[in-house]
Amino acid sequence: MVPASRRDVLRHGVVGGTLLTVGCSSQQSGSACEAGQTRYAADAPVSAAARWPMANRTARRTAYNPEASVPDEVSVYWRYTGCSEVESGVAVANERVFAGRARLDGTDGTPLGGKWTAYQWPAVVDNTLVIGSHTLAAYDAIDGSELWTFDPDGESGGVSPPAVTDDFVYITGNLDDRTVYGVALATGEEAWRFTPAADCSARLAVADDTVYAVDNEGTVYALAAETGDKRWEQSPAGSTRLGAPVVADSGLYLPTVDGGIVALDPADGSDRWDWAASDDYGRDIAVAEETVYVIGPEACHALATADGTERWSTDSVGGQTCSVGSESVVVGGDPDLVAISRNDGAEQWRFETRAVLFSDYDRRGISAAPALVDDIVYVATEASDVYALGPAE
Repeated sequence: MVPASRRDVLRHGVVGGTLLTVGCSSQQSGSACEAGQTRYAADAPVSAAARWPMANRTARRTAYNPEASVPDEVSVYWRYTGCSEVESGVAVANERVFAGRARLDGTDGTPLGGKWTAYQWPAVVDNTLVIGSHTLAAYDAIDGSELWTFDPDGESGGVSPPAVTDDFVYITGNLDDRTVYGVALATGEEAWRFTPAADCSARLAVADDTVYAVDNEGTVYALAAETGDKRWEQSPAGSTRLGAPVVADSGLYLPTVDGGIVALDPADGSDRWDWAASDDYGRDIAVAEETVYVIGPEACHALATADGTERWSTDSVGGQTCSVGSESVVVGGDPDLVAISRNDGAEQWRFETRAVLFSDYDRRGISAAPALVDDIVYVATEASDVYALGPAE
């Protein structure tokens, strides 16, 4: 254990008495919210180059960081509590962690300003923090001052997690707005819009000057990133509804709500292969090098990107989302965060997140892909906690 100094006590206000290690339950059902506070146990040494700047790491949405080394065992270095019912993940850039508009010191969790409330998906480019909530807004990532706001046409629900490049922000509209928007990053002005044939709510993927979108009837669209012009559209055979696209060098991949994966050629949308699971999936997928990782409620599968051949599967680990590091897959579920080997799916460690009481019910579990940087795992929970997990002391 690394003891907290008196300076740390004064700086944080609340200090954890012990490190919480894997194998010991950290869930505290009915625990009270400690809004805006951080429980500190040790510094998380994160480098200035460490980056997980948006949901699923990049605009490609692969949720893969080849430079992240997931520890063999983990301890809680610090935990920040937003005290809000949230459904978003964190971004990491410039030695900071962004949970919605809350800016945290990535090393010790010190709150640096801003609040994390409800539905707020962060994305960071240079010193610009973009937040996708009921609207789209940009802030100075250092001092939190507002730079611009963009209002989509819809009036209810939230926009998709923003996909951000050097010049544009891409989102789908909210519940009553099926539009795909391209917004200028520098000014917040609408650059273009595209209206698909059906409602379009899944997050977008962007690669090689192309934006990939999918509507709720299973049609996939490829749009020019600068103009929104349609390059192609395809309705993959046998699919009635598809999940959020992921685009890698090896292809374009989409989960299906009936438990499978569809692989397409990004150039023209032609079918490459499909894979069907034995149970209901419809969750996030991740792609790393030559493997697609599929996370279901009760199982995890690793498929070859070339033809969908199953490399391995495990029925002891399930969840809602996952991220991939150099040697491990980190799976987020309810309430556990579990690390498994990329080679064979063998479980490496398991950490139980806590439940927090809101009024007369508990919130818990993980629905957004963890951020893997260096040897630190940053994960946001639906109980509005952000954990920094590092090598066990």
